[in-house]
Amino acid sequence: DALQVALVAILASPDFLLLTESPLVAADTNESRDATLSDFQIACRLSYFLWSSMPDDRLFELAQQQKLRDTGVLRQEVDRMLADPKSARFVHDFVQQWLGIRHAGSVRPDKKMFRRFDDHLLDSMKQEPSAFFQHLLQHNLSALNLLQSDFVVINQRLARFYGISGVQGDHFQAVAVPDGITRGGVLTMSAMHLVTSNGTRTSPVKRGVWILERILGDPTPPPPPNVGDIAPGIPGIDKATVRQRLQVHRENRQCAVCHDKIDPLGFALENFDPIGAWRTQEGNGLVGGPFPKDPMVDANAILPDGTHINGVVDLLTALRTDPTPFSRCLTEKLITYALGRPLHASEFAWHDQIMSDFAEHEYSLKRLIQDIVCSDSFLTK
Repeated sequence: DALQVALVAILASPDFLLLTESPLVAADTNESRDATLSDFQIACRLSYFLWSSMPDDRLFELAQQQKLRDTGVLRQEVDRMLADPKSARFVHDFVQQWLGIRHAGSVRPDKKMFRRFDDHLLDSMKQEPSAFFQHLLQHNLSALNLLQSDFVVINQRLARFYGISGVQGDHFQAVAVPDGITRGGVLTMSAMHLVTSNGTRTSPVKRGVWILERILGDPTPPPPPNVGDIAPGIPGIDKATVRQRLQVHRENRQCAVCHDKIDPLGFALENFDPIGAWRTQEGNGLVGGPFPKDPMVDANAILPDGTHINGVVDLLTALRTDPTPFSRCLTEKLITYALGRPLHASEFAWHDQIMSDFAEHEYSLKRLIQDIVCSDSFLTK
């Protein structure tokens, strides 16, 4: 019994459950010395950032030699650690957190409407963003491929779902996007469309909000408390398209302020149904596809800056034309993940510097991670 009590105390202690960091303290004072971390603490911070686990022998050796403040050594260690299979933990956890797809599929699509959807497809959908991100890291490719790319990283199940031939096996592999297939980049991945739909219908609002928050770093305020849902008593509302339903909201001046920014982004993605399959009609899907009289998808939209777009390709082109908002969002998300906290106001200038270096090095994800690790914010408490 005494041993059990001691074991419970150990397992429940903060030092066991949490990664604690105490800054170095000068020998003759009680004050922290610029909140400096020891080399062993840096080794732990680096390891839990990129491996979600404790340091290996190499990191411990470098810490013992007090070499983990050398930027050259740190950059080499980032390269080594990203090449290790354990880095898949970082990729998975960061991508799931950034894109908010951890709970994709928690609202199950209607089986009668989407007969192709099954657990194997769901699992492949949730793995695709991480596999794509990992491919960019391994081959040191531009992060702008996350916005728009001429290749996808998929397995056989997703290839069949996307209409891409010649892909075999459950392992994920880079494949050139064939002519006539509209895929490439995060906004064309099924997991994103699944997590922003409601199981039977698409939601341009959810998709627009998702893009603003996850891609552009421009979150929208919550709707006014007195807005409510669209009144079911409006004549013909039960047969209205999603766009027609949203027009009712846009006629409310209170709603239009935000919807003018949100809705165009979502409308541009209307060619993707609730599970991310490509469509040209807003089918009710009761027989697994559209009826002849179902309305054609209308993916036309006008962005807040006045740009006219028609569909996802135009949207991706517009986003990639000025990658600064995306770059700012991605760097902030990655910094927050690495530090385990949001940016402080005093770090905004450093964030701008990180973004500038990111652009100068052709948006290399590996270079971005190296710059974060070599920064004062990462090396101090």
